[in-house]
Amino acid sequence: MTRRPRPATVLSDVLQIAKAAGAAVLAWELADGVLALDDAFLAPWAALLTVHATVLRSVRRGVETIAAVALGLVLSFVAVLVLGADTVSLALAVGVGLALGRLPWLRHESVTAAVTALFVITLGETSSEGHAMAVLPDRFADSAIGVVVAVLVNLVVVPPLDQRSVNLQIDEVDRSIGALLVDIGEGLRTGWTAEDAGDWIDRTRSVDATLVHARSLLSFSDESRRWNPRRRRHPVTVPTSSGEVLDRLEEGVAQVRGIARHLREAARSSGVADAHFRERLGSLLGALGQRVAVPGASVVGLREELTDLATDLADAHLPARTWPLYGALLANTLTVVDVVDDVATAPGVRGRAVRSGT
Repeated sequence: MTRRPRPATVLSDVLQIAKAAGAAVLAWELADGVLALDDAFLAPWAALLTVHATVLRSVRRGVETIAAVALGLVLSFVAVLVLGADTVSLALAVGVGLALGRLPWLRHESVTAAVTALFVITLGETSSEGHAMAVLPDRFADSAIGVVVAVLVNLVVVPPLDQRSVNLQIDEVDRSIGALLVDIGEGLRTGWTAEDAGDWIDRTRSVDATLVHARSLLSFSDESRRWNPRRRRHPVTVPTSSGEVLDRLEEGVAQVRGIARHLREAARSSGVADAHFRERLGSLLGALGQRVAVPGASVVGLREELTDLATDLADAHLPARTWPLYGALLANTLTVVDVVDDVATAPGVRGRAVRSGT
């Protein structure tokens, strides 16, 4: 099912579009209207290329943009100087620009040099050597104006400071794991098939995808605070332990996937025959799942129940062939309990988004 974008995400996208459009217009007005540079088309072009999601990224990409535009200007000048202003010089300048765009330091502006050369040559900016020498300084100035305006716009006009998205993703992972554990526990108690277990495994992969997204959001959150004047007015709400929490959640998902895989094999071979074990472990998994999504929930009692279950099984003198499976299920569940305990006690991570009403 396709998720609807959150209102905050939509607002951020709209604001970013408005900032890019505004930066392009301001760059054009400054280059054309104030400084009276002839054919100042590179100013809005460079501004559009430079407005990015964070201030730091705008500065970095702005430097790359200036370098790529300068390279495109030089390519257009050299091509026309050597071959004249014709189709061959256009093809050469664009081709070399695309090739140079594969350099590591221009990887984000892979076509900018080529497109700049295309603009300059087709607009007749290099129709002669004298004319090219005259307009090149203006074109450099155009691109510099566009980059500077874009960076200033992104710096001044509500620079993005995304801090809650990571918490929201962690909460979503918690809810997904909790719901999955409840379903696995219910299946253990009432009966399951290999297809049911296969569905549980697929759901763990979906949770993995959410964790990958959470990591990208955490990286973006860290980047959004650098060089951002708003960070002083907005204290950090994503604690430094978020990366460790995501690591632990990955371990938890792997253990839940292990439980599902064991149960899939058991369904194919009727390996979990002890009804008492299924009932107790199923109830324990259900209780664990219900506590996963509760901020700060204690799992001490569940750990004790799991230990008691293992002791009772040892006293029951079950057949030796059952222990590899039963022991694996118990070990996986114990690790999940430890993960839930670690995440629940991580300061300021879980439940913050819920408590803030977002």
